[in-house]
Amino acid sequence: MILTADRVIFGDSKKPPRNVAVYIVENEIAGVGPLEELKSRFPAETVKSYPGATIMPGMIDLHIHLGTDRSPDYHVFSDYMWAFSAVFTMGEALKRGVTTVRDVGSHTNLAIDLRKASRRGYVTVPRIFTCDTGLIMTGGHGTIHTDMECDGEWEIRKAIRDHFKRGADWIKILTSEAYRGQEYTQQELDAAVDECHRMGRPVAVHAGYQPSVKMAIKAGFDTIEHGTCMDLDDANEMIKKGITWVPTMTAFFYMAECRRAGEDPSRGNHYRGKKEDYFYFTEKVYNANFKKLYDTGVKVACGTDMYITGMPACPVPYEMNLMVKLGLTPLQAIETATKNNGEALRMDLKIGQIEEGYLADIIVVEGNPAEDVGALENIREVYLDGKCVKKEGF
Repeated sequence: MILTADRVIFGDSKKPPRNVAVYIVENEIAGVGPLEELKSRFPAETVKSYPGATIMPGMIDLHIHLGTDRSPDYHVFSDYMWAFSAVFTMGEALKRGVTTVRDVGSHTNLAIDLRKASRRGYVTVPRIFTCDTGLIMTGGHGTIHTDMECDGEWEIRKAIRDHFKRGADWIKILTSEAYRGQEYTQQELDAAVDECHRMGRPVAVHAGYQPSVKMAIKAGFDTIEHGTCMDLDDANEMIKKGITWVPTMTAFFYMAECRRAGEDPSRGNHYRGKKEDYFYFTEKVYNANFKKLYDTGVKVACGTDMYITGMPACPVPYEMNLMVKLGLTPLQAIETATKNNGEALRMDLKIGQIEEGYLADIIVVEGNPAEDVGALENIREVYLDGKCVKKEGF
């Protein structure tokens, strides 16, 4: 099949959009070029045209929590309800043009089993990479969401081995909380990175505040999640080590919006009795520093950290819009959710760009996101692995 629209956005911000067509064979992009050229090379192929639209790579959300549901009774969900919730959430994300997600902490085996169900054809959901449950110190950040408390080098190494045995792709370590800037010791962080890299696997770290951010960079994690209080020295050190930054601004800015409106979605309860200006503080820090950090050249990846009351599943366009407001061009923002995320996942399978040889994870968007990322709220069709999983009008 040949797809054509007014323009193609390639995923790489250095490549401007062009009026070319995309040729799909099975699950792969087999050609990209002028429509007439592709039609002459492949005359028997069906041509599907989308006037007024843009073809671009499927969006990737690099920071989700699959086992998160903000229904009023979520705290009494059974395992079955968590599974139904996960299927619904991922189905909604796929309709919104998110074709790949990285789950960075959910109920034990939830994302692993959902991926198995998808591969068997039981459900249609985005491509899933998962850390399974996050690893925390005893009493550490996230203690209400995981039973994977582990302390000391060998407990951490054993937990990592167990996660990989069960099917995790990544490991997620949590080592700072809003009002406690250091949790794991440097020796524990070093051990976590060493164990993952020794096994040829990547590892992410929840580190928002100092000194945890500098400790995580020193240890050599593959991605820094949040990094709220990063400085320019941190960004430059991350460039040297090839570490990717996933700022997840959506969660902070959205909660600040809610506070200003006098609302307090359930996530806000986690911060009661601490500092009432917590979300205003994080919003202020990102406003002041995001563009300066981006301009160092540190690789920025798009993750939303979101599925709470009032927000849709995987609100990647919201995160991109924040980036544009803070100084990025629309194409640079799109790159964080396509090319950069594909590279951060270190996949042998190629995703995140419209290029020959890449997987055919493609979305068709009404309008021109290269001028207005808000257009990404208007998804016409979604292709996952070359199959149309959302059709116009549905």
